Amino acid sequence: MGMALVILGCAVGLAGALWLLALAFREHIGWGVGALLFAPVLALFAVLHWDRAQTPALLNLAGLALAAIGVFMGAAPMREAG
Repeated sequence: MGMALVILGCAVGLAGALWLLALAFREHIGWGVGALLFAPVLALFAVLHWDRAQTPALLNLAGLALAAIGVFMGAAPMREAG
């Protein structure tokens, strides 16, 4: 179950990140190139353009949360065994 959540979370997070990247390129090529080369630029873009970037940013965060939950679910049996 944990691995399935990690995979689902990564897919959801990737969809949100690609959506944000597309919005960044639509805003200005500088935003898009900056986001490709330095990941925090994408987060800055999302904050500064929250009115348009809200949905993909939250989708990205939801994917991160799902993946983190999956990782912790997968790590729980290892902690008990050790």
